[in-house]
Amino acid sequence: MHEEVRKMENTILTETNRQFVTVRQAVKITGLSERFIRMGLSDGRIPHLKVGVKYLINLPQFEKWLDSESQKVIVDGK
Repeated sequence: MHEEVRKMENTILTETNRQFVTVRQAVKITGLSERFIRMGLSDGRIPHLKVGVKYLINLPQFEKWLDSESQKVIVDGK
């Protein structure tokens, strides 16, 4: 079963030209904490796929979400 999940994950990552990244990759790319990203995944704020127990984050959508969140902070002053 684990091998099937791994194959699915590799297929998704390869076919989408790395449009999806793992949580650890997202941490490295954004500089955000793993805890913050995992909380956003579990409450549905961060766009993702879940393959088995592993989250794959849609990087372009995640970057758009981060931009919109940062604009809210600037506008609201919070």
